[in-house]
Formats: sequence, C-alpha cells, structure tokens
Amino acid sequence: MKEYCKILDISSDASTDEIKKSYHDLFEMLSECDFQWIWAVFSAIPDNIDDGEILKYELPYADGNDDIYIDNAPIIQHPLADIEIVAEDSTSVFIVAKENSVAEKFHDLFPNAKMNY
Repeated sequence: MKEYCKILDISSDASTDEIKKSYHDLFEMLSECDFQWIWAVFSAIPDNIDDGEILKYELPYADGNDDIYIDNAPIIQHPLADIEIVAEDSTSVFIVAKENSVAEKFHDLFPNAKMNY
C-alpha cells in the first residue's frame, strides 16, 4: 500500500482534519495505539490524485449505509479508490479491491477469511 499515500479514514468520529492520512501517518498511528475502529472506511487512493479531486465525491461510510453492497457483494464506495477496508460494527472487516489479487494476498495471510467473489 506504499503507493497509496492518501488514505481516507472515515469513521463516525473523524473530523475533516483527520480524514486524509498518509500511508506513513496511518501505520505510525497503528503501531503506537491500541484501539479498534467501529464503522470505519479506509479508502486507498493513488498518490497522484490531488485532495481537491478526492473531496469532489461523497465520502464513503459504513454505519447505516445500505449501498455498501450490490447483490450481497461489497463494493468500493469512493470512485477514485483502488482498495477499501471497511470495519462494520466491530464484528467484521472486509477488504474490497479493484484487483482480485489484493483479496487473494489477504486470504493467503489470513486463510480463515471468507472470500466473497
């Protein structure tokens, strides 16, 4: 994910100043803190897309979002994102990506994860 230097962190308590995090900021925060996200969406957007372009679109969200699935399969919500990680109600997390290889790599690391494509 290093090529994705813009990560949208959309959670129920995120302020607009906290929405955009760099890859490095996100992983530094993860290594220093012991916490969990509930109802959060992380959108990996390529670094060459500027912030203004990103913010032209509705920001993704999980809590109460009936449009997060199409035909029972999760979808990428932000049109510029290549990968999204969604935490739902602290009971499940799913990864959806434009390339199936991303999910396959995740499944290789976590073989108990359910593949949904």
